[in-house]
Amino acid sequence: WGGGGGGWGGCGVTMASPMQRFHTTKKAVVEVPCVVGQLTRVRNESPSAAFLSITFKEPSRLNYLVFQNYYAHSVMVQHADQASAQGWKTVMRDYKLMRNPHQESDAQEYHCIDVFKTFSRTFDCFRVTSLRLVLTQPSPQWASYSLHNVKAYALHDVVPKPPPPFVHPAAVNAASEVLSIARTIKAHRTAYAQQDPANMHLSKEPLETLIQTAQNAEIVELK
Repeated sequence: WGGGGGGWGGCGVTMASPMQRFHTTKKAVVEVPCVVGQLTRVRNESPSAAFLSITFKEPSRLNYLVFQNYYAHSVMVQHADQASAQGWKTVMRDYKLMRNPHQESDAQEYHCIDVFKTFSRTFDCFRVTSLRLVLTQPSPQWASYSLHNVKAYALHDVVPKPPPPFVHPAAVNAASEVLSIARTIKAHRTAYAQQDPANMHLSKEPLETLIQTAQNAEIVELK
């Protein structure tokens, strides 16, 4: 996990902020919308325990859980499972958040849990609906403990943009020259037609098509 400066650990990627969207070489890591419930105490005697519920707005892919610890010694993760008698199935046990529960040197570190590396192999990370983060703290020294800034992230493929087509400089020069000539001829014929209405038909020759084609060409910018 991270050092004293609020670092990150466990992801295998560098993260500057839990709110930041960032890109790896071929994947994009995107925040998954979810709602984190209030902390609920389930046991007050030592070691005390409490849990946070995470509800996803729709069945979602999950690759990373990111959060800032606040004096919890360890976390266990459960997911909703209708086949279980309790309705929850444990997918990660006893993930240590503090080296020593009685010392606070690392009690407020950020952590990043890689679902593929730490969750059980039976966990379906592609259709996650709800999770429970069960926290324990055996030390009586801390009046409260929890997790802050809990975020979920998923990996998505990044579709690379195709490189721009190569255009030989000669083709660019030729298109510019054609356009310049066509515009010059059009200007001359328009002026000639204005001198004598009988010559009006000359300005309607296929110069408009030539100019429009040159203007729409991607090989030269025409303003």
